[in-house]
Amino acid sequence: MAPLKRHPKSSEPKASEEGLGHRTLDGLCWMFSGAGAQAILRVILLMLLARLLAPADFGVVAAAMVAIRIGGVLSQLGIAQAIVQRPELEDRHVYTAFTLSLLAGAGLFGLICLLAPLVGAFFGLDELVNVIRALALMVLIGNASLVAEGLLRRALQFRQVAVVSLAAYVLGYGVTGLALALLGFGVWALVIADLMQSAVRTLCILFLQPHARRLKIERRALGQLLYFGGGLTAWRICHAVAVEADALVVGRWLGAEALGIYTRAYHLMSVPTALIGHN
Repeated sequence: MAPLKRHPKSSEPKASEEGLGHRTLDGLCWMFSGAGAQAILRVILLMLLARLLAPADFGVVAAAMVAIRIGGVLSQLGIAQAIVQRPELEDRHVYTAFTLSLLAGAGLFGLICLLAPLVGAFFGLDELVNVIRALALMVLIGNASLVAEGLLRRALQFRQVAVVSLAAYVLGYGVTGLALALLGFGVWALVIADLMQSAVRTLCILFLQPHARRLKIERRALGQLLYFGGGLTAWRICHAVAVEADALVVGRWLGAEALGIYTRAYHLMSVPTALIGHN
């Protein structure tokens, strides 16, 4: 009996699946290793900065970041995740998501600046108001790259995201933060380090993943994006409030110095978790 002929096309789906599986596994490895490397680096830089800055400096920034993180989650609207999960992604989804991310970022930036005095009064820290308003720029900066990051993750380019995140952290805290702390900038060394990290990350991601930046919203695409992102945002806001609850309690009733000591201890404690999983 003559042997059956194997058609070359019959192996294409299997090869495609194997290639996708390999890329996914490779991406996960980069995500985990990137999170682990950043966690180790965070400990080293935290020890160095702790020698140069007062606990209250860390406490003021930690109190400000409560508002920034919750506001950031609200401003993102699940846009990046909606880009990733769309079965069919068209240009109208991309430019609608980009326009929406900029509008949401600008809106939350303004809202955070407006509510900054109330947050400062809650924590009883007058210097907190200007710190919150400065750090609110992170929301505006970060939202500019939401679509680009979603496209990178959709293409399974986790290696690029991990490398960019690590490089931004090094430039933000390892270079800018340490240099300003040595120069006696105090709490502003941490504030500017956070802003530098956010700016470098955003610029790199936009460079790596160009996309249509047309400022226009297509109604049907908007509904499709918000249908997925809305439910995710509600869950993420609840999660963010739960995660930040301890900082609210410590900062409100024990003060900035106690909050600074607490957050530094928490970061050290969370290193083992970051080494085995992406946070």
